[in-house]
Amino acid sequence: MKRAMGAIVGMGAWLMGSALAAGAAAAAPRCEPTDRLPACQTDASACLAALKASPQGDPVQLACTAEAGCLAGKDAACGPVLQFLAIEGFGRDLTARFAEFDAACAAGQKGACQILTALLERRLKVATALEGPALKLRMARATATACAQGLDCAKVAAGLDAGGAGAAADEESAAALEAACKGNGDAAACAWVSKTFGDLSSAEVRVAKCHAKMARACAAHAADQKLAGADPDPWLALACEAGDCASCALRLRDDKGRLKVAGDHAHAVTARRVCAKACAGGRLSACNLSHDLHMAGVGGARDEAAAVQQRLPMCQLDAAACVPLARAWIVTPALPQDDQVSAALGQVCKTHRNYAVRVPVCSAPEERVTLRAERVKCAGGDDASCVGLGRRLRDLSLHAQAADVLGPACDRGRVDACAALLQVRFLGLDLPPLAADAAAKIKATAKKACDGGDAVACFEASQAEEGQGSGSAKKAMTLLTAACKQGQGAACRMAADQCEGYGRKLPDDPKRAMSLRESGCKAGDARSCVAAGKQADEDSENPASGETSGPLYLRACSLGEADGCARLQRTLPLPAGAEAALAAACKAGVLDVCPR
Repeated sequence: MKRAMGAIVGMGAWLMGSALAAGAAAAAPRCEPTDRLPACQTDASACLAALKASPQGDPVQLACTAEAGCLAGKDAACGPVLQFLAIEGFGRDLTARFAEFDAACAAGQKGACQILTALLERRLKVATALEGPALKLRMARATATACAQGLDCAKVAAGLDAGGAGAAADEESAAALEAACKGNGDAAACAWVSKTFGDLSSAEVRVAKCHAKMARACAAHAADQKLAGADPDPWLALACEAGDCASCALRLRDDKGRLKVAGDHAHAVTARRVCAKACAGGRLSACNLSHDLHMAGVGGARDEAAAVQQRLPMCQLDAAACVPLARAWIVTPALPQDDQVSAALGQVCKTHRNYAVRVPVCSAPEERVTLRAERVKCAGGDDASCVGLGRRLRDLSLHAQAADVLGPACDRGRVDACAALLQVRFLGLDLPPLAADAAAKIKATAKKACDGGDAVACFEASQAEEGQGSGSAKKAMTLLTAACKQGQGAACRMAADQCEGYGRKLPDDPKRAMSLRESGCKAGDARSCVAAGKQADEDSENPASGETSGPLYLRACSLGEADGCARLQRTLPLPAGAEAALAAACKAGVLDVCPR
């Protein structure tokens, strides 16, 4: 179990659009906090007494004063706000302040968490079936944050015991209870911790409780084994079987987060079952692994629709979870909740400012149309479309789907399909291994593409080879450099990757890499512009990096690259023409660069 209360964070104002705004009352009247009643900043009972004695109209001003105090971290002012919420018609609609209470709660203001919980409880009464799980999990997180600060731990423990928002394994609520027990000595928290986990202070107790199917004990003992230099895998396996998806992930992913086992691995079958159940209980980390297992067909049949459906409730709660949802939705042929997914992605696309979240979501519908058109052409026997489709799927890290598309084209003698397939099989650690003769055949055919002058195929083949200075890497460099001189910007970028020892194939040559990226930028490849700008910024010997990177980011932004626009806005000094480019990007929908 991870101990990171920092994971209990605000989900952002964008949730208002899909979860709270639908239940909002009429707009709140103008709010001007008054200093006439300082008791509302310090004393809950005195503030409430002042409310009851106030003339008509003063309750709104009292509420404003209490809100300001609560949001400023004065918990005594939060009690009256709760009282105001219970008074019908006092004239204040706090749903309009949801984002502020959400941020204050995430910052550890326990009183604000109480207000947030009350607002969420109101919304739950009119929530749809789709909104319900996300709202319940958000409410559990709000109460967990308050508990960690010493408030309402009994409510958190009761919620876990009832299994309402993630069952007894909800790691954030459990972590909050442990923190409250250890840091505040909260009786309710300590009682729950003792009842649920008991004493795990010795190795003998951990082993015994692990064999009794306590996942946390197994995971703790696995960690001890790793520290001692022993093999933690057997204990991770037991933890996974006992229901701990995090332990399943430690066995299934490599150090880069990629799946590393073949689809028929027995452990993957268990992980798929355990993580799907944890995902249904609201565990974001479990949804990540469960999604990947379903999309790649690891531990069972590939089920893209099921993977997408698991992502949808998480997208309603956390905008970052919409990015893998968008990627999965792009390649899913049919989905019962297609309209709901489209609406959820559209909401994020309209409101979210972070380009790393927004750009993949906003580009999803266009990519989906393109991919489906390529699927139709590929199915009709157009091998060129199969190669393009396979490379797109590879770039989305959907290696199993890419292999399914590229494999038949390679078998039909399409040499560039074999080169792309060779790289896919190198990257896709979740794919089952091929027989030696089949693997050798793909490699030999890919080499033909490289020897025939296909620069991209040569680059792909080089990335699947081991060892320094491989033959394909040198050949790729020659071909890519020639293509770059002919004005192919993407070739310049790939050649630059080779110059930086990409994959440890060739010696580092940063100066040449920069020159190639600048050439790619001039040729109109926006990604080359961004890469060149980043290299300039990272160059410790370049004290005025902004003067170099600024024009590069400006060109990337002008070419429509949102990443370039976001980096341009943060560059000092801004190059001439930057303001106009940023204004145009804002108008085009790159919200990150819009004036706040």
